[in-house]
Amino acid sequence: MSLLKNLLKVGYVVKPHGRFGGLYIRFLQGCTLSIGEKIYLEHTANLQYVQHTANLHGPFNITSISRRHREGYILKLPGLNTLSEAEKFRGYSIGVDRKKLPENTYWVEEIIGCEIYSSNRKLIGRVEEVLHTGANDVYVVKSPAGREQLIPALKSIVVKVNVHKKEIIIKEIPGLFDEN
Repeated sequence: MSLLKNLLKVGYVVKPHGRFGGLYIRFLQGCTLSIGEKIYLEHTANLQYVQHTANLHGPFNITSISRRHREGYILKLPGLNTLSEAEKFRGYSIGVDRKKLPENTYWVEEIIGCEIYSSNRKLIGRVEEVLHTGANDVYVVKSPAGREQLIPALKSIVVKVNVHKKEIIIKEIPGLFDEN
């Protein structure tokens, strides 16, 4: 069984931390981990998925995680008890089991990179980022002209999402995408 579709990259190891085998990590946007969660570590350059290769280590169950400055966290895993044991994971990707999501719900990583089209197939731009506002998500879209636009991810606006084709169709809203 290939793990490519079952594991999702949620972050990466920046460097070891402390003499007791801690890992200083950073999360990708919108991702978190919790104590007891099962993770995998892999040395890969792939930005979205952790792949099934000889470089895959784990699963590890997280024994502790704590917030640190500069958007980083300190992660403690069983079996990593020294600085030198942790050092070998510098630069590794962190992957977790991809959970089944409800229908019409997507991972942020699936939305980023999607092309957005109006209902008459006019290219609006590419999703660069997803903002979590509390009320609803907002897609940060870069137009072909390089202009940044914000599109609310609402059922009343988003007509169709096809993450396999990497495209999103939205309703035309007069004035929202005028090139003024």
